[in-house]
Amino acid sequence: MVLLLPAAALHALAASYSLSTYNCGSLTNCATPAPAHQGVWSASASDRSETETGTPFDIDTASAMTFYGKSIVTIQGGSMTLSNHVHMANFQKAAAAPVRTGAVGPAFAGGNITDTLTIAGAEGDAYFLPVYEVDGKFSSSAGKYLGSFVALCPGIPGTSCRPMIRRSPGGVANVQATFRSTLGDTLRFRFGVPSQYKLSFYSRVLAPTTPAADPSPGTFRDDETVDFTIRLVGVAITDRSGREIPRAKVLSEAGIAYQIVPPPAVPAQPQSTAATSGTVEGDVVNAATNAPVAGARVKLNQGDEPIYTKADAQGHFVFRDLPPGYYNLAVERPGIITCSYYPKFAARRESRIHRMFRFRPSSARKK
Repeated sequence: MVLLLPAAALHALAASYSLSTYNCGSLTNCATPAPAHQGVWSASASDRSETETGTPFDIDTASAMTFYGKSIVTIQGGSMTLSNHVHMANFQKAAAAPVRTGAVGPAFAGGNITDTLTIAGAEGDAYFLPVYEVDGKFSSSAGKYLGSFVALCPGIPGTSCRPMIRRSPGGVANVQATFRSTLGDTLRFRFGVPSQYKLSFYSRVLAPTTPAADPSPGTFRDDETVDFTIRLVGVAITDRSGREIPRAKVLSEAGIAYQIVPPPAVPAQPQSTAATSGTVEGDVVNAATNAPVAGARVKLNQGDEPIYTKADAQGHFVFRDLPPGYYNLAVERPGIITCSYYPKFAARRESRIHRMFRFRPSSARKK
């Protein structure tokens, strides 16, 4: 549901940011960092939080347990940069998952941005789907043990942050991607109603959350680096089906210019497997002797344009390549009463309808 707040509360929460950085020389029990920097967010806002722990070292020559960490987060209007550098050597390798719930691991850089938005240009509900350009790099040593990832979570305040942009695959990996928000209630707004929008973004370096691949006692060395820039490209305003709402625009209390961009094309509905053609066939026989009635005139019509054919020497007739629908099928022969049948084509495969017509001296009518 959409979070709607009184005007006073909106003013208190609107157009703000908080930044946090943290690193610690441990695999476990790293406390969640408190916000290091807070301020008013605007198109001209510029801030930076940085934490550095330990002394840089050459990972190839380190002989004692050594840790160096440096975490940086910056904002500049609609852009954010996240940087984490962690070097750990001669740390005891954990054979089981060492990270407890709520731990942030050896390094964290991230923040939150809050704005008050009003979607204008129509009525009813609208979905605010921001688009971000992501450009960055993961780098880890050959003896990779730590893990790292970058996350970006747009939504209304109070919603959890889950969407992960990328996880380090190991080694060196360059990332250039476009992050598009997923249609959902966490991004649903009401036209003309000021509502809160929150963007959470962060990068983490952390110890494995699953048992180590090599559980034998020993130490590890790792050098993990994450550098990313995230830039706001624009926002798509859509209805609940993901289709663009024309003339919609976004008014930001922070003064951020949200450029309207088209949403991804709505996937075409799967092609119906309904029959595009069908066949009606049958046999005309004498009810008393079962002998075929050759030459019987068969009429098929759907509306005012009937089509005709004649039964062959075996009394068989066929109509092919018919569009699905309801048809009136009539069989006539001089001296014999007309029989009629109203078939309906099947909906999910090519229709093939077969009907036996048996004539008697008395009236015979089939529907």
